[in-house]
Amino acid sequence: MQTTIILSDMNFPTSTVNVLPHLEDLRKVWKEQDFHLNKEQQEEYDILLKARRERVRFFYESNRVQVGPKVNKKVEEVQEDQDS
Repeated sequence: MQTTIILSDMNFPTSTVNVLPHLEDLRKVWKEQDFHLNKEQQEEYDILLKARRERVRFFYESNRVQVGPKVNKKVEEVQEDQDS
C-alpha cells in the first residue's frame, strides 16, 4: 500500500498544517481526565506534537521566522530652514 502525500506551495505536507486545534482538543481532554491520557490518545498526541515540531523546524530552515528583536527604524523628517 502506497501513501500519497500532497505538497502545498510551501513544499510541506498539507496534512500536518492544522495540528494546533487537535493538540488543543487533546489538552482539554487531558485536563478533563485528571491529567491522564489513555494509550491511543497519548499516541495521537505524540504524532501531532512531532508533526508540529517538524513544521516549526521547516519554517526555521526556510528563514520564515524572525530571529531577534524587531527594530523599528524611525524616519526623521528633514526640516528646511526658511527665512521669511
